[in-house]
Order: sequence, then C-alpha cells, then structure tokens
Amino acid sequence: MLSPLPGTYSEPLDSVIVLMARPNPNYCFQNWTGAVTIPTSPSTTVIIDQAQTVAANFASVVTSTVAKPLISPATNHDPLNVGLAASGNCGAPITFQVQVFGDEDDQTPTDSKGTVLSPDATDIAVGTLRLRAERVDSGDGRVYLIVVRGTDTSGNTGFNCSTVVVPHDSSGQVSPR
Repeated sequence: MLSPLPGTYSEPLDSVIVLMARPNPNYCFQNWTGAVTIPTSPSTTVIIDQAQTVAANFASVVTSTVAKPLISPATNHDPLNVGLAASGNCGAPITFQVQVFGDEDDQTPTDSKGTVLSPDATDIAVGTLRLRAERVDSGDGRVYLIVVRGTDTSGNTGFNCSTVVVPHDSSGQVSPR
C-alpha cells in the first residue's frame, strides 16, 4: 500500500508496506526515521510485526543568510559586503545563482543635488555580495531582496530569500509605505 498523505493507518499484522517519499518543490528527501528496511532511500518498506511509527524527513534544498541584515546609511559611497552565505542541504555539490532586487531604482537621485550612485549591488555572488548603504533622502529607507537559487548535481533545485535594509535614519526603523 502506498500512503500518499501523513496520518495514522491500520495495516494487518505481518504485512509489508511500501512507502515512497515525495518532497514538495524546494525540498529534498533526507532519510526515514522508524523501522524501515532502507532508511536512506525515498522508496522503502516497513514490516508490520508490531505498532510502527515512521516519518520521512526532508530538507530545504538551499539555505541562505546575510551577516548584516541592517546597514546604516553610509557616509562614503562604497558598497559594503553584507556577508551572504549559502549552503546546499541535499548532500550533493551545488551551484548557486544570486539575484538582487531593490525597492528604489539605482538611477534615482539620492539627494537634493541630483546625485546618482550606481550600481546598488556589486560582486553578486555568495560570499562577495556588496550592497550600497544609501537610500533616497526623501524616501522611507531602502530594502534589498536577495534571492539565492541552487541546483545540485542530483538535480535538486531550490531557492531561499534574505533581506537587507538601509533605514531612513539611525533609529533602524523603516516606515510603512
């Protein structure tokens, strides 16, 4: 019997049940906990010789973080390394792609003098991502969305998102729009 949904099932004593773990998008199968015949295979069996509890364990394909989720408005115009880190969680070597989006156009003047500082993001990769710690003076602060996508050599794909905020002032608060 294939049990497509989590839950409690009653099976005859001394039967053999086939289980198949199917991860949702952005996740990969890790292992089974419980008395299964092959704990590391997504397809396995359970011998019902007594009451059994079995669970399939999954992991997000990609995990990412930033060391500096809040950066103070800069006094100089140099982009700052925000400490973007990422890992693959499915056991196979993974390749990352990084995209950065901002809620302010980098061609918009940041002050009343018409100063345009561009680009907002440089060295766009895990470990090297640098963001400009500036925002439009008349705005409420800048928010960067960082999307890290990964594909491993086993074909697992996923993504994870992080944000970095440049607040309007040193209070660290971003006003609602």
